[in-house]
Amino acid sequence: MDPLASPESRRQSAIAALEGRLHEAPTALEVVFASAGLFAWGEPSAFRSWPGSIPATESTELPSSIAAWSGLLLPGLRSDHGAQLVRSVIEAQDACWLLHADLECGSLLREAHESLEGVLHECRTLLLDDEAAALLEEYRDASAMDLLQPGLALSVIRHPLGETQREALALDPALEVPPVTAICPVPSLARELVFDGGRPSPRMIDNFQKRQGRILCADGSQAGIRALLESDWRVSVEFDAEQGWCDRIDSVRIGVLSASSLDGDRDTWVVSLDPFGLDTQTRLVGQPIVVALAGGERFSL
Repeated sequence: MDPLASPESRRQSAIAALEGRLHEAPTALEVVFASAGLFAWGEPSAFRSWPGSIPATESTELPSSIAAWSGLLLPGLRSDHGAQLVRSVIEAQDACWLLHADLECGSLLREAHESLEGVLHECRTLLLDDEAAALLEEYRDASAMDLLQPGLALSVIRHPLGETQREALALDPALEVPPVTAICPVPSLARELVFDGGRPSPRMIDNFQKRQGRILCADGSQAGIRALLESDWRVSVEFDAEQGWCDRIDSVRIGVLSASSLDGDRDTWVVSLDPFGLDTQTRLVGQPIVVALAGGERFSL
């Protein structure tokens, strides 16, 4: 892909590559991965139609196929370096796309979500060597991943950070793209804090709303932040800051779930946990809320 091409030209090239991948997909697993990639690029028809384009016998085997794929990928994410690690990370991008697309389209593959979340967890905790970071930067630019909406590209691809830069950051935290900074501890929420009717109890809601603090950026700017959990499993993350600061917010997520800005002010971000089963909801409520800014700074609440 020509790095000097216009954003629209780069976008169309990325879509064409995924369409070619879909056309040549040899298995049902490859069909859903490629169509989920198209969904991320704003082409939803292939993913929405996959249940009718795949034989029923293959559809029922998809969750186990995804679990097996995840199991084979995890060792590479945990032990490889350089080019080998990059190949694993690029493959893991499929997990990001598939989880996003399935959540948006009815969670037909819900049984596979835990496997996909496991892959994404490994990617969030990766420490790249310099070779891997450089290669991922090349991949990000060549595949136009920088044009995707926040949350649709793995953070390790969106902001790769090599060992040399990590060491430099340890000596000078004011450098660009600092590591994730903890805002405050995440409260531990027990399962018994959920009503039998499947709704969070007042105690769970109160504990969750203790998540608040102040974000201090390297440039001296700051913002207040607080998280709210409502009885219908809607999570809101609110920022108390000037509009210019809120415009810098690149993404907000709880665990692996990406939140969406409520309006153009970008001072309130929301995501619903209602589509998930009770076990998943309880786990997600206990996950960290991560805020990524356009300059690469990330903060954990």
